[in-house]
Amino acid sequence: MTALSGGMAVVEVLLAAEGIDVNQVKRSGTFPLLMAAQDGHEAVVQLLLAAEGVDVNQEAHNGAFSLLLVALSGHAAVVEVLQAAEGADVNQVAPINSAFPLLMAALSGHGAVVRLYSAHSAHTLT
Repeated sequence: MTALSGGMAVVEVLLAAEGIDVNQVKRSGTFPLLMAAQDGHEAVVQLLLAAEGVDVNQEAHNGAFSLLLVALSGHAAVVEVLQAAEGADVNQVAPINSAFPLLMAALSGHGAVVRLYSAHSAHTLT
């Protein structure tokens, strides 16, 4: 929940705690990186991505993933941070509905985000 509110100081303390699982999934199926990305908390996303063992391509129970939800919400700065993360799969497809970030950005009308994904995606909209 701290990732959702963008509480930097608390996130830093939690990430420093021994045995912390940065990929821990809540009962709702969400996880810190997904929530921070979706809500546009760029600094928190950067902290989480720097944490040991973070999975930038992790999927929620419903198949959503950080690059997909940030495409829907239109936070271009967070898209850039996620795309630059080691191992980020900009071509990842949601297993439930075959959605991919470029498509979701286009359907949501986020032109700047569409341009970011277009430059890195193997998917096309034609």
